[in-house]
Amino acid sequence: MTPEMTERSAPTLGAAPLLGRLAWAAGGLCAFVLLAGLLHTPIARPLLMRLGGCPVAAARMTTAQMETARRFAVAASRGATLAPSRPALGFKLDVTTMADVHGWATLNRIDCEDARAGFVTCTRVSPLAIGRSFDDQTVDELDLGFDARGHLVNVTAMRAHMSPNAAAERGREIASRLDGLFGHADRATGSFDPRLLSEVGARSLAAVQYRYRDYFADVTAMTLPSSGPSLREHYMSAND
Repeated sequence: MTPEMTERSAPTLGAAPLLGRLAWAAGGLCAFVLLAGLLHTPIARPLLMRLGGCPVAAARMTTAQMETARRFAVAASRGATLAPSRPALGFKLDVTTMADVHGWATLNRIDCEDARAGFVTCTRVSPLAIGRSFDDQTVDELDLGFDARGHLVNVTAMRAHMSPNAAAERGREIASRLDGLFGHADRATGSFDPRLLSEVGARSLAAVQYRYRDYFADVTAMTLPSSGPSLREHYMSAND
């Protein structure tokens, strides 16, 4: 681990009061919906509703508006150092183009559509297509957001209706992989615990976030009545 990494804050799993955890989750998930454009998905709608909603939940964002939202989110919590690497499920942030994504989809026989300008949605994505092991669960929805120059800046993977054990195990695995790259998460709440993910609502919430000057990463798990134990991965370029 580099000296830069040792200066990063230790995780605070379970340390925040419940209301504080909910407030952070609501704000983060609202930003996630803004940035990943998932207002239309079956996972995001009930999640936001149960976390108090989002003030821009009815917005239909253009590429320019999405870029403004991304830069706003980056400015609010950008880290001080550059990331030693920027994993994004096999894609290259600030490099991959929409043509690259369509070529990847054709090669891997994945159903993708241009939901709107600068935003591609793919469904039923094989874990092998995003560099995960064959025994991982299929990604229900993979959302890819591009900036005004046509470069990939947002990658979000959603899995729903998992078993509590699977959601907890995958959440821990992904967080552990990121910890191996970056050191401790900059912020963490809850615990990727199958017992908690067997419950519906706030107690099931577990999340970790990593913040660099050029890169954001988040892993979130939560159980809701409509989608059961669900897991979200979000990777975003923090470059201007």
